[in-house]
Amino acid sequence: SDHRHFVVPVPDSDDYITRLFVSPYQCDLVFTIEYDNGEDGGGHVIRLLPDSAMQRWHAKWFGFNVAEPLVRPPYLYVAAIGTIGKIDMRTGQYVWRRDDLYERKSGAYGSFEQPELLADTLLFPSTASGVPRRLLVSDSSGLVLSR
Repeated sequence: SDHRHFVVPVPDSDDYITRLFVSPYQCDLVFTIEYDNGEDGGGHVIRLLPDSAMQRWHAKWFGFNVAEPLVRPPYLYVAAIGTIGKIDMRTGQYVWRRDDLYERKSGAYGSFEQPELLADTLLFPSTASGVPRRLLVSDSSGLVLSR
């Protein structure tokens, strides 16, 4: 995948786009975006109709340190600080989501690499605390199998 670092101001706001991943789906485009304004930040996933840029859906906000998503139509797997999720690209709804993974004391799971799908299990690699860690998660339920 093509990954570049950049900062783009968002018109009429104090926000800057700091990461952007674009995933084609059917005839639309799905944007996974991270924004920051110096005090607040986070990620969004938005599906747009490319000819009009009208929004088909907008998935609920998730944290900063947005990882490159894994695209396995019709699903998009996302990760950010302490959060992982599986989004149905048809509807924008989370099939499952886990928000309680960040370990404050060690800093573990403060950020993730791109997830990998291994049969019916997902691997979410993390090197956030300087110690490589791997979350294994059930694809169907989102249940964390090992940390």
